[in-house]
Amino acid sequence: MDKVYVLDSSAFIFGFSTSPPLKSYTTQEVVKEICKNEFTKTKIEIYVAQGSIEVISPPEDFLKKVLTVTQNTSDLKYLSKTDLSVIALALFLKKTLNQKVVLVSDDYAIQNAASILKIEFKSLKAKGIEKQIIWEIYCPACKRVFLNASILKCPFCGHKLKRKPKSKLAITKK
Repeated sequence: MDKVYVLDSSAFIFGFSTSPPLKSYTTQEVVKEICKNEFTKTKIEIYVAQGSIEVISPPEDFLKKVLTVTQNTSDLKYLSKTDLSVIALALFLKKTLNQKVVLVSDDYAIQNAASILKIEFKSLKAKGIEKQIIWEIYCPACKRVFLNASILKCPFCGHKLKRKPKSKLAITKK
């Protein structure tokens, strides 16, 4: 089974190589995020013209699935719209292609979400996560636990909420 790669912004920043011709995908959000100068924009255009990178927007239902999963793990607050689009694209390709999908990112929150969704990931510069974490949002003052990770302050005592691992599961590398 061939591998395809879904590239996050960090893959471009740290120079992920698409040679020998590897089939790679990214999202329009990543392109917007990294094309801050003419050199990078031209580089991406060349990759697209050569067919080594394809820019795809993930279907809305896959984006919703990623939103739900990351809300449940309390990672959502730490993921940008770009991050969510890349995870959703990897999930979409995993479900629709008869190929192994590898998400290339050095972002730990992306890697955590990918591991929960059973998407293989590859880190370039960072070590990469070794454990899948489900986070718990809590108030350090009154000790209440919250399911809604988007709340920043405790509605009962006003303290800033924190997060801590609720559960950790070792990731088996393939």
